[in-house]
Amino acid sequence: MKIYKISQIQSDIIIDLSRYIESIRQRINDYIDFDYQERERLKQYQFQPDWIIKTLESIQYPNTEEVRNFFMSKDLNKLHDILMNIFSWWKDKKDQKLWSVISPVARALNDYDSVLQGNKITWTEEYGEARIKELVSQTQKNMDNIKKMIENAISKIPQWNDSSVKIVASEIYKENDLDEGKHAIIEVGGKSSWGSVPNFTLFVDDKIEIDDVLEGGDDDFFTESEGQADYFNLINVLRNPDAFMNSKALLLYTARPIQDRQQYLDAETIPSNIFLTTSYDFAEGFAIESGPRDVWKVKILDKYLVKTMDAPNHKQYQTIGKDKVPVISITLITGAESLRTL
Repeated sequence: MKIYKISQIQSDIIIDLSRYIESIRQRINDYIDFDYQERERLKQYQFQPDWIIKTLESIQYPNTEEVRNFFMSKDLNKLHDILMNIFSWWKDKKDQKLWSVISPVARALNDYDSVLQGNKITWTEEYGEARIKELVSQTQKNMDNIKKMIENAISKIPQWNDSSVKIVASEIYKENDLDEGKHAIIEVGGKSSWGSVPNFTLFVDDKIEIDDVLEGGDDDFFTESEGQADYFNLINVLRNPDAFMNSKALLLYTARPIQDRQQYLDAETIPSNIFLTTSYDFAEGFAIESGPRDVWKVKILDKYLVKTMDAPNHKQYQTIGKDKVPVISITLITGAESLRTL
């Protein structure tokens, strides 16, 4: 586990490979166990060429002579073509019931291939350890690159509140290929009273993608406004490196409780964590369902927002900041009294 200090910004970035290493070690141990079991099974293997030929003839496979010639020559270079020809014929027949016949034949031919090659050992403990070392080395490089990306993002945030950052290399799941770790869970700040750490998932392929973003104001994760601001500001800059340099003014709508009306009239700031939407109809619908609420039109710079939904015709945002964020303007559009009559 490495700890990096960012110059001029007092924030620790920790890289944690433990989950990834544990997952690939388990996967490789499974391969080693499977390889051993296969070798033991093949010790009992009995070659039955007559059964293979008879089975293929029973389903009227047209190239049985090719299979016979293979058994005579034992030319392993031809086995791949034979298997491909069998599978191609089965696909052309478009008869799923034939698979129950084709499958054991293919398995028998593959077993025969293994026996002719001397039942070679693929996954030994030595090979497994070498593969782990290779994968971990490349994963460390990938996480180092993510670390540099986060360092760069933090350097562009005008007010970073010194939240710690942990880069947790994502584990490999059984349905995935055994590969180097390219993605990570990014933890920002410490544990809440519930033991939860604010985090999001960072995917780095041809472009950066961020998923599993929390909602602002979630008390299970955020215990103070500074840490929440760091969390959302980091996401914003990772998504848009120029978020704080080329901020744009957006015209949005929000529905706020009627008892808070005086707080919003002619206000220069609004609270953090409130929702805003590009759709007046959505804001009005929310005001009616969750009322009594007023509908407000808000003009605000996008650097104070995090996008929480991005549909083609409707986008939603949350304000992010310590306690309040500045607005360019805020105007009462529809009072809760009017909505009661709708």
